[in-house]
Amino acid sequence: MRHCLGIALVLLGAVHANGEIFDLWYLGLGPVQLETTLTFQGRGERLVATAINNTGDTIKRARICVTAESKTCLFELWNTADWEAGAKLQWDLKLV
Repeated sequence: MRHCLGIALVLLGAVHANGEIFDLWYLGLGPVQLETTLTFQGRGERLVATAINNTGDTIKRARICVTAESKTCLFELWNTADWEAGAKLQWDLKLV
């Protein structure tokens, strides 16, 4: 079965040198384990994230919105192909 996953993740006051680990669920689908490290570099932020699909099913489309103290996405994470059960996705994003 293929699923769609859309999650808003809020990191408030986040400067995580050691990272944070979240178990994400959406409409009963989950968990997706997300590990994030948010750092400040110069005048911008950098997010390094790894997510593992532990749902037991393929996720066709995933969108994870990482916000700070605003209501808009600071970083958006998504898949570009079907995300198989047990597979890992990685992102290394910079916001200047």
